[in-house]
This record gives sequence, structure tokens and C-alpha cells, in this order.
Amino acid sequence: MFNLSIFPESEGMKDIKKQKGHNSYLKLSSDAVFDTWKAQLLVKIDEKMKPDRILYEDYDVSFMIPRVSPLPLNVTEEDDYLLLCECTQKAKDLQATVYIQEKA
Repeated sequence: MFNLSIFPESEGMKDIKKQKGHNSYLKLSSDAVFDTWKAQLLVKIDEKMKPDRILYEDYDVSFMIPRVSPLPLNVTEEDDYLLLCECTQKAKDLQATVYIQEKA
């Protein structure tokens, strides 16, 4: 399962702890392919922010997993996504926090 924190462009310059965004979650099977994952993220972004245009490339996407991957790692290509899935499987509670920041 992925906990999602979705932030509009206007929050991008603020300290992460002071940003106000939209929270959601995404549950996919562990064998979901990268394109499916991206499409589901876009659905969540659309639900929460209602942007005029929605492309994965318009967002910076990163993830953190406490005690496994404590620093945010970007998810820009399939290899990054595979690392996310691998790290999530190692996590005690099988969850990752995914940060989605709209680009300027």
C-alpha cells in the first residue's frame, strides 16, 4: 500500500513540514507494472487537485520508507519503481509514503 501526499505547485517552495497538500492512499497488487502505477497516481491527483492538464511528467514523485529508505528517492523511470516495490516488500508494514509535488 502507498500513502500519498499530493502537493500543488504553490506549496513547493515551503518547508515540507509546512506544506499543505492532499492525502490519500493507493493499494495495488505487488506485481502491478510501472505504467499501471503511474496511471493510478494520475487518477488520485485528478481526484484531489482537479488540474486542467494531467501528465506524469508535470510532477516530481519520490518515496520514503521508514527504516528502509529514510531519504526521499525519485521515481522517474521503471527501475526506480522496481526499487520502490523491492523496498516496500522489505518494510515491516509493507507501506511506503509517496510524495507528489506539482512542478512549476
